Amino acid sequence: MSKLSGKVAVVTGALKSIGASIAEHLAAEGASVVVNYARSRSGTDVLVKRITEKGGKTIESGHHHE
Repeated sequence: MSKLSGKVAVVTGALKSIGASIAEHLAAEGASVVVNYARSRSGTDVLVKRITEKGGKTIESGHHHE
């Protein structure tokens, strides 16, 4: 069993380099990672794909501001 299995991690700024790396590492340890977006849905999709391709779990949250 992974160290963070059953836990949920919220990483602010996860679409940037350091935040994305933290989100990916937490997912690799078994946490479900909340990926929030305010502007960049496409950036969110890229991060979600990287996490899920490695077997991680994500929870998407956000909306686009006009």
